[in-house]
Amino acid sequence: MAHHPSPLVFIDAAVSHYPQLVAELGKTALVRVLPADKDGIAVITACVRQYSLTRHIVIVAHGAPGKLTWATAAWG
Repeated sequence: MAHHPSPLVFIDAAVSHYPQLVAELGKTALVRVLPADKDGIAVITACVRQYSLTRHIVIVAHGAPGKLTWATAAWG
């Protein structure tokens, strides 16, 4: 298990200009892209288990009132 005090940022690959977000946010955070063909919840869960001391998780994705959609998963 790795320890990482920086925020963990997950960016849905469907978000416009996500490579620019990765480049900028990667300066101060650990950034992971959620591929369109993967279960986003599984990717997030695996990463959170790997980086046990992360205090902040940020998800950049599309959504609607009461619903968040990323990769092959939806929440809400």
